[in-house]
Amino acid sequence: MLIVAARFWEARKAPTANAAANLPPIAAAILAGVATALVVLAPFAYWLDQVVRQTLTLHLDGRTAMSVPAGQSIEVLRRFFAANAVMSAAAFVGAFVAILRRDWRIVPLAAWLSATLVLLAVHSPLVSRHAIILIPPLIAIIALALNDLPTISFRAPRPLRQKLVLLTGGVALASVLLSIASDYRHYRNFAAAAQSNAQRMIKVAAELERTTSAGQWVITDDPLVAGLAGRDMPPWLVDPSFLRVLSGYLTRRELLAAAADPRVHAVLFATGRLTAAPVASFHDWVAEHFQRVDLPGAGARVELWIR
Repeated sequence: MLIVAARFWEARKAPTANAAANLPPIAAAILAGVATALVVLAPFAYWLDQVVRQTLTLHLDGRTAMSVPAGQSIEVLRRFFAANAVMSAAAFVGAFVAILRRDWRIVPLAAWLSATLVLLAVHSPLVSRHAIILIPPLIAIIALALNDLPTISFRAPRPLRQKLVLLTGGVALASVLLSIASDYRHYRNFAAAAQSNAQRMIKVAAELERTTSAGQWVITDDPLVAGLAGRDMPPWLVDPSFLRVLSGYLTRRELLAAAADPRVHAVLFATGRLTAAPVASFHDWVAEHFQRVDLPGAGARVELWIR
């Protein structure tokens, strides 16, 4: 919408015929966006209040429920920019280039970046993976600055703006090259750290698959294990996160109602989410109505109970 508004602002100085020519594609784009949104939201029309509750108000209420320390979001953002310092520098220089050549397109892109920063600052709880949404506006600003690159002569003396464009391109290239090495190290270390836990969860998934049959539901705080076992969960429990539990969006009553469903044949405790204080008594209820399956080597916190 910012880009559309900026386009109208630019077109106001154009002749009337040229300004009118901008209306059909803009109107078509708006109609296409509205139609797409309606198609996506149509299956949830009856539960639209629940969609808003689970996607918006949950995170607003979560700030209080999770007792997020002051400044945690700012620290996450600081780590993001520190880890992506080269790309951030390229975007900063790119914004300066766009301002020097009075390119109005920097306004909606800067607004996009600013709105994203505000959203992340108030989001709760904010974790490092959420900051990835900052990358598209940063890349867009860099791409805008490189708009002059094909027209720059590499033989003639270059003014400041052209030098800044070349600097932006060089820094952007350096960002790509550095990210290849850093991403490789990150995923290599992540794979090494997760290997032992993954092997343990694969064994648990195999036992879950052995003790249940296709079509039987599983209640678990680790949906990945249920997926590995090829078993379904009650649809309303596919997000058993600490945020939902601690904020009261997933209650003991809901867990008991789901566990009483005859389609539920097993309950798997694996992460501690379904034994957190607000729903801790659910574990006691399961122990009374289900039988525990021995899981050697799975860890003390991992428990599988079957009906």
